[in-house]
Amino acid sequence: IEQIVRVDLGRAARATATLQVTEIEESIEVVADIPTSVVSKQVSANYTYDEVDRLPIDRDPIGIAEFSPGVSDRSAVVGQISISGGIGYDNLIMMDGVDSAMFIFGNSSGPTLFPTEVGLFIEDAIEETQVLTGTISAEYGRFTGGVVNAITKRGGNQFKGTVRMDMSNPAWREESPLEDELGIENESSRNDLFSATLGGYILKDKLWFFAAGSETSRSEPSLFPLTNASRPDDFDNLRYEVKLTGNIGGNHTIEALTLQNKSDFVFSLFGLDPLTIDEASLDHDYVALRYTGVLGRNLLLEARYSDRSVLNSGFGGSSTDLRDSIFVDFGSGLFFNAPIFDEADPSFDFNDEIFSAIASYFLSSGAAGSHDLRFGLESITMTQRGGNSQSSTGFLFGSFILKDEAGQPIYDDQGRLQPVFQTFGAETYELIADRGALLDLTTYSLFANDVWRLNDRWSFNVGIRYEQ
Repeated sequence: IEQIVRVDLGRAARATATLQVTEIEESIEVVADIPTSVVSKQVSANYTYDEVDRLPIDRDPIGIAEFSPGVSDRSAVVGQISISGGIGYDNLIMMDGVDSAMFIFGNSSGPTLFPTEVGLFIEDAIEETQVLTGTISAEYGRFTGGVVNAITKRGGNQFKGTVRMDMSNPAWREESPLEDELGIENESSRNDLFSATLGGYILKDKLWFFAAGSETSRSEPSLFPLTNASRPDDFDNLRYEVKLTGNIGGNHTIEALTLQNKSDFVFSLFGLDPLTIDEASLDHDYVALRYTGVLGRNLLLEARYSDRSVLNSGFGGSSTDLRDSIFVDFGSGLFFNAPIFDEADPSFDFNDEIFSAIASYFLSSGAAGSHDLRFGLESITMTQRGGNSQSSTGFLFGSFILKDEAGQPIYDDQGRLQPVFQTFGAETYELIADRGALLDLTTYSLFANDVWRLNDRWSFNVGIRYEQ
């Protein structure tokens, strides 16, 4: 008997066959109840690349997860998801076994000022995504919501690849009534997202490769509120991934992969005037090694190591002159006079190092059913630098801005918006930030989990996890 069985990401699959002896002259038809195929009690949904490619949804891990039952995007922060009612920032997001959630935000791309492309993925390289919403194995820890588990493609004995190009252009849309009134025309500036993948073999049946790359160039200018000055929003991103997979003796597999991601920004965050325009860059990358070995008929060993880092430069103001402090306009709640944040305080610098080892053992105990046992240990070291300094001068002022009778801002001779300081109409905040503060957290974990199939009617998932 020859069977083809698909093994979904994060799931076990069972292949069963019964051989029967028959006489050549006779034709025997055997009718019996079909045994249950349930091999795991985890509540999950799996989405392959081909399925996602056909659906009108975002193709990043969060966009794919939003398509699952039990998942909602109605969270406190844009880009977060709530899984089974859990807190949006407290999900576990994994890519090729690496925790890829962005620092305290619990999503794949960080704060709302970051486009999704800064995450640890290339959309066309994602082979399969699993969303776990309930009865989750003790193998996973450090979350109270759910798990988004994705893997990227790998090479094989055939050469396969994809090419994709997305385009947009501000000139392809009509001007808004305000733009018409000001005589502004949308300039023709094509925005491109180009991506390509290629996988194949270096040594057939022994060594395979997979490579993917993506380049984004996007400019979506708009107008500042109230002042109607030109507001840039430029984003350039370059991502590439390389994965090598080797097989040793048929029972041992070693995989090495790296993903490099560099982004450049020109933008204004919650700004009112051109003085809030900021230029910054962000590097987000990781390397990972994985070993899988089959020892005997029932024992599988896995070991993983990964190192991930996020480095930024240029976010925030650079002047320490008090006159270059940030002002917040009480009328609109927006900032003027300087960019928010402090360039000298690396509040987005982040690094984590993860090591894990897992042993899987399959045990059949006759009347007591079968047991799919998994034991493992994990070490996770996370560091984050920055004191969340909001201003390069250490001060933030609040006031109304000076306007004429028509309600239009009046600028000074340096082209700056003018604050109006008046009794009970102005505030001063001294922001005492610990610049360069270090958060250093190491978590050690042990777990054991048993998927116990007692018979065709009863199965159980029993697990325990200890973390320090």
